[in-house]
Parts: sequence; structure tokens; C-alpha cells
Amino acid sequence: MYLCLLEHHVLTPLDTLRPKESPMFLKEPSHILILLLVVLFLFGAKRLPDSARSIGKSMRIFKSEIKDINQDEKKTSPEDSSEK
Repeated sequence: MYLCLLEHHVLTPLDTLRPKESPMFLKEPSHILILLLVVLFLFGAKRLPDSARSIGKSMRIFKSEIKDINQDEKKTSPEDSSEK
């Protein structure tokens, strides 16, 4: 298909006007399987559960700290507005 550009009066294929698709990583299930096998090979079967457990604990701590910060901000917000 061709498109006539009125400014330049040039016929240009529509494909050249579309952005090129970037290659996607992990497009197919086989890619995910290969990635999991590589991770298993690099870290070993014994270290993976421990690593996942420690990441889970870290995420829980992080979420609780964010929740505490948000609660502290809500508590201090009414005080700040009444002082003005």
C-alpha cells in the first residue's frame, strides 16, 4: 500500500511510516523455561528457596515501612493545615 504525502507529493510505503517493532524478550514459553533453567544452574537448587524467602521478607518490610510513612503523613496533615 502506498500513501501520497501532500507536502512532498511523494508516494511512500505505509510500512516506512510505522515505528519498527523492538524485539521482545521472553516472547514464547520456551524462552521462560530456558531462563528458569539458567537461573537454576547458576544459583543451585538449595539457594533458590532461601533467596526467594529473603526477597519476600524484604518486600514485606518495605511495604510495612511505606504503609507507616503514609499513616504518619495522614496524621500530620490535619495538624499542618490547622496551624496556617
